[in-house]
Amino acid sequence: MSVLALPDHLRGVVHRYYLPPTTPPGVGPGGDSWSLWLLDQETGSLCIVSDYGNWTHCWGRSGCVHADFRREFLRLGGHYIGKKLTHGMTRVFQAEETVKLVRETILELRRDGTWDSDFARETWDDIGEVEDSDGFSRFLDSDGRRWNAFWEYACYDISERRWLTHLMTVSLPRVRRAIESELAAETEAAQ
Repeated sequence: MSVLALPDHLRGVVHRYYLPPTTPPGVGPGGDSWSLWLLDQETGSLCIVSDYGNWTHCWGRSGCVHADFRREFLRLGGHYIGKKLTHGMTRVFQAEETVKLVRETILELRRDGTWDSDFARETWDDIGEVEDSDGFSRFLDSDGRRWNAFWEYACYDISERRWLTHLMTVSLPRVRRAIESELAAETEAAQ
């Protein structure tokens, strides 16, 4: 992982992460890939340029919990990012992955006291009945608290898209580690 230098006027606005191949060409199954990830602080945008293709999405800054978009980006899951990058493409709803993700969040909401045990149990039981995207929509529409908590949680199959699978399972963790290291160094320098 290397962080490439940016012109002075872009420092602090665009965060740039270059991931070179981890293996030489032709070594290993299918070789490895490179990618360049750009996070735009002002717009809340992600741009990925890679040998698997080019992908972008702009979240905007409204509703962001953190002032620093890098911290906000660390909160986003691979399925969620993949869904945003494949907007407009044919996707297959993955009920099992969606239920798992929702149930993990139900546990968090219960642990932190956001939801009481009765609503958490009811929601846990109801999500278990979801078998397709229509069922997930009905689950969301049944209570405003569910819509607010889970409307972006639907998981879709991206396994047919080898490039995106690689980016989300191999490259994304490398970028996350680089961002975490960068933020830790900035925190340490500020002290």
